[in-house]
Amino acid sequence: MALTADGRAAPARRSVARLAPSLADAVGLRLEEPRPQECGADGGEGFSIAPLDGRVDGRMDGRMDGRVLITRTTTVALVSGFHWYLRHVAGGHLSRTGDTVPAEAPRPDAVIVKSTPYTDRYIYNFTVNGHTSPYWTFAEWERELDLIAAHGINRALATTGLEQVWVDSFSRFGYTEEEVRDWVCAPSLQPWQHMANIGGIGPAPSPGLMERRVELGRRIVARMRELGIEPVLPGLAGTVPDGFAQRALLALLAAAPRLGRTGTYLYDLVDVALQVLANRARVLLPRIKAAHEAADAGEFDRLAHALLDTARLADTVLATRPEFLLETWLRQAERWGTDPRERAALRADAARLVTVWGDRPAADWVEDYANHDWAGLLSTYYVPRWERYFGSLSASLRSGAEPVPTDWFAHGAAWARHRPRTADRPAGDPLRAVASAAATLTSGDRT
Repeated sequence: MALTADGRAAPARRSVARLAPSLADAVGLRLEEPRPQECGADGGEGFSIAPLDGRVDGRMDGRMDGRVLITRTTTVALVSGFHWYLRHVAGGHLSRTGDTVPAEAPRPDAVIVKSTPYTDRYIYNFTVNGHTSPYWTFAEWERELDLIAAHGINRALATTGLEQVWVDSFSRFGYTEEEVRDWVCAPSLQPWQHMANIGGIGPAPSPGLMERRVELGRRIVARMRELGIEPVLPGLAGTVPDGFAQRALLALLAAAPRLGRTGTYLYDLVDVALQVLANRARVLLPRIKAAHEAADAGEFDRLAHALLDTARLADTVLATRPEFLLETWLRQAERWGTDPRERAALRADAARLVTVWGDRPAADWVEDYANHDWAGLLSTYYVPRWERYFGSLSASLRSGAEPVPTDWFAHGAAWARHRPRTADRPAGDPLRAVASAAATLTSGDRT
């Protein structure tokens, strides 16, 4: 088989020609089945570099005399085999900052066989596409992909243009394209958005910019595959635009006739409803703080009551599923006791863990370190604690005196010692409870 007839090696030959034009005609590349001595112990790839004396597949071919033949099993392996030859035989060098490529291709003294035990050779974290390549064109990416192939990389993260996936996906949940684009960060900051750190920072990408980045992303992925590099496309890290949980909750409720009453569906329904209610509470907190700082007692009380009602509503929703019951956790600890005293001690220990965490205050006290949103924990611990806190601040606003100080560790420790008894079985219907919560949030005064 003549080297020039091996069309399967064409992508590797094109890469070599881009990396080292002066050597492209002097080095032959051929894909073939691996020989046992060319495979790593764990099934990794191997390659061979051989001097040619004019014989190819047992036949004389004058065009091959004096050339070098590199054989390997994949395209990226061929390119990395050439890179090894360039460095260790020809004395050359390739890098992002400059190359040294000789004018001629020296022949090795004998056949060289190398192998690797590593089947997966990955490159890039998210931030590379922010610190280094956010504004590269395909010319820079073409060079980069040739270089990583030369280093034997066969897996690479690909994120360019994926912001269009966000637009397409969230549009299905009722967002307009403009709303999603306003939430998408500038290209240089998108890596941190992929990691769910930020959103809506920097100039929002225009539709034209997004189209150009999508086209570039397609070219990058196509070239990766041509070189034998598998693109690694990230899934959703959980970052979503503002208001997504509310839209997602309504979408889940709409799916009830189709999904029925399966356990997974009802669990997700309650879990998303909890997130919607928690989001509402987080929005209320800074408004409560602002009302307090403005000494507006009426507005403070109104917003504080809205937060408490939200917490009580969350407790009602959570109580419909066994996975969200405080009593389940407490009884798991209690059942390890062999007598009433030991059972009580273990129950108190489990109660402390999810509240004050330890059995004594300290300089590095980690209150709420292991907190949970559980039915029973909200109603018997967090709601009364918030009521006490808000009540103290409200009284202070009306009297002008400083709020009465509270020992919150003592408050939590006392709660744990009394080992509150809460419901040990679900109460209510998840669908009805969530639908009622959704109606409360979407109608009337939303505060």
